[in-house]
Amino acid sequence: MQPGLELAVGNVSARTGKGMHTTSHFEIHRLARGGYLGDTPGVREFGIWGVSKEKLAGFFRDFAPFRAGCRFATCTHSHEPDCAVKDAVEGGDVSRERYESYRRILETVSDERSMKRSG
Repeated sequence: MQPGLELAVGNVSARTGKGMHTTSHFEIHRLARGGYLGDTPGVREFGIWGVSKEKLAGFFRDFAPFRAGCRFATCTHSHEPDCAVKDAVEGGDVSRERYESYRRILETVSDERSMKRSG
């Protein structure tokens, strides 16, 4: 990510194909181009909790001017017909890269309704 951070790097397990622990405590590093990198022991992935598929788009401010133009009020901007956000992507008004990032996150979000049934 940034030359000079000098973070400990370990081997990848031949058995699991995943990295092996090298960090024993949390470290945060300021990045030269802005932002931070958190090096955490044993954490492979972070997820989103408490956000439904229908509400995720609200966290993408660049979608806001288009969301009201969708045919369905509960549009997730992924598969529904007449989606103004998808149209904005096709028209170049929303970055395709940003939209694809949204889609990848959307795939990981648990359906809030199923969380309530199982919780």
